[in-house]
Amino acid sequence: MANSRGITRALVRLAGARRSNPDAGGDTRSRILAEISSASEPLSIEQLSALTSAHPNTVRGHLEVLVASGAVQRRVGDSAGRGRRPWLYRPAVDRGQVADELVASLNRTLGEDPDPALIMEAAQRWSGGSPLRGEMVDTDQALEEVAERLTEMGFAAEVGGIGDSLVLRACPYADLVRDQPVICRIHSALLTDLLERTGHEVELQTMEVFPRPGACVARLNRPDIDPEWTVKPEPPAPAPESAPRKDQ
Repeated sequence: MANSRGITRALVRLAGARRSNPDAGGDTRSRILAEISSASEPLSIEQLSALTSAHPNTVRGHLEVLVASGAVQRRVGDSAGRGRRPWLYRPAVDRGQVADELVASLNRTLGEDPDPALIMEAAQRWSGGSPLRGEMVDTDQALEEVAERLTEMGFAAEVGGIGDSLVLRACPYADLVRDQPVICRIHSALLTDLLERTGHEVELQTMEVFPRPGACVARLNRPDIDPEWTVKPEPPAPAPESAPRKDQ
């Protein structure tokens, strides 16, 4: 599966850049991440403390969370004299650079007429091939696990309707898919792979891209969801004839 490796790596890195939520720790963490992201060079705890007017210990605590979440990277800076060398912090991912990497990989590997086998290959790499609980749970629980897996991958997914759809309220690639619709095909193949690995009779019917801004809907086929009968709407009543005018 060497052909799809670059695509999968860029998909994962780009989703990771989007998932780094600057608001997760409130205004202070948001400001710390904003300062790091906009700086032309790595910043120290003391510099961030001065820029945000937050105590160094407060800054240090937020930085630990940002590093652990993958939003920020740190390295040891040069020594300014005696004592320990300072930790310096910079953004973990340049989203623009990774987006360019993804587009280049898509163009180089898939071209204008993508091979469905390569699309599925990239999707299977993306999903990681790890097993889902499958037959240990019922179909509804299996779909909840699929939604959790998609959320971990950056899509903020939830089971919708009566268990016959998945609603994806965030897309890490929303700003790219109009020019690169093959990303949606890879995503659909990813969902197909995840559904197959549940071991349940449920499959992707259609993927509706942005029926509302920022949200997609995956319609599912489930044999266990079937109406006993279907009632068609009654035809509308004919409009009443207008009364004749008195001068007629």
